[in-house]
Amino acid sequence: MPRSEQINELAASLAIAQGAMSVAIKDSTNPHFRSKYADLSSVIDAVRPHLSANGICFVQEPTTEAGMVVVETTLYHKSGQWISSKLSVACKDLSPQPVGSATTYARRYALMAICGIAPAEDDDGEAAHGRTQPQRPAPKPTPPPEPKPAPVPTAPKLPDQFDGAGQVKEIKADCGAAVARIGKERAREASAIVARYCVRTEAGIQSVPSDPDAYRTLRAELAALV
Repeated sequence: MPRSEQINELAASLAIAQGAMSVAIKDSTNPHFRSKYADLSSVIDAVRPHLSANGICFVQEPTTEAGMVVVETTLYHKSGQWISSKLSVACKDLSPQPVGSATTYARRYALMAICGIAPAEDDDGEAAHGRTQPQRPAPKPTPPPEPKPAPVPTAPKLPDQFDGAGQVKEIKADCGAAVARIGKERAREASAIVARYCVRTEAGIQSVPSDPDAYRTLRAELAALV
């Protein structure tokens, strides 16, 4: 620790000042850890009255060296005797906010150390390291929802009697498609198939099979005509 040639008077006065000092009041809140800490003004309030009452003042000189913030703290006694120490703090970069935060951090700790009072919790070191926002735990991943079983396809419900206009229209359409494929000269083949399943009159098809299997078979036979 750099010092004057003699420090006997400074040491005597500092011993009396330390006896009257107490820990710095924790009157600020660390947003990252949600805890209390003593800021720079609280540290100064804790030491300056007692130093001054015993003929001691302090000077703190901040500088930067190789990406670090360096604070030199010196205690001067009215006799001219002095002691000094340096504290270096890593800094994210040398832009104003990180430098200011690191300087405040270093001044607080350096002053408490040279005066011999207990250190308190701190938060400025967070900003000096670039952590300007509260750190929050990463959210737990939400498991994907369990896939719902695919609905089992069911055959369409068929009416008891296939004598509605819709069913008759389907059979007529099937006949027309069959005749278009096989030619008009073979139209009787399609008529013969329909006659086996449907009720026909001179006016045409009147009703279709009431049995679902028979109805499907009829359509399948018409579709098979090639």
